[in-house]
Amino acid sequence: MKDGVKEKTQMLTSKRAESKVEYNMTTNELRRSVRFKLEAAIRAQRESWDAALGMQEITGYAGDIYAFVAETAGALKDDEAIPGDLVDDLISSTSMPQLPLRSTSQTPRAQ
Repeated sequence: MKDGVKEKTQMLTSKRAESKVEYNMTTNELRRSVRFKLEAAIRAQRESWDAALGMQEITGYAGDIYAFVAETAGALKDDEAIPGDLVDDLISSTSMPQLPLRSTSQTPRAQ
C-alpha cells in the first residue's frame, strides 16, 4: 500500500473513532440509530411508490412513473413549487411530459 493511501486510511479510521468517542455512542446505540433511520427511509420510499402508483392510476400515465417522479424531484429546488403546466401535461398526456426545468437526462426515455 502506498504511504499516502495508508496515511489517509489511518486518518479516516482515526476520525471515525474520534467521532464515535465524541458522541459517546455504544455499538448498540449506533445500531439502533442506524436501524431507526433505515426503517424511516424505507417507509418514506414505500410511501413514495404508493403515491406514484396512485398518480399513475389517476392519470393513465404510460411511462415509467418512478423515473418521472425522480427526474422531477431532481429538477426542482427544495422549496420550488411544482409548475401547473407540468401537472396539466401529466393529466392530459399518457406519455412523458416535457419538463420545463433543468433536467438530469439529455432526452426523455422512449417508452
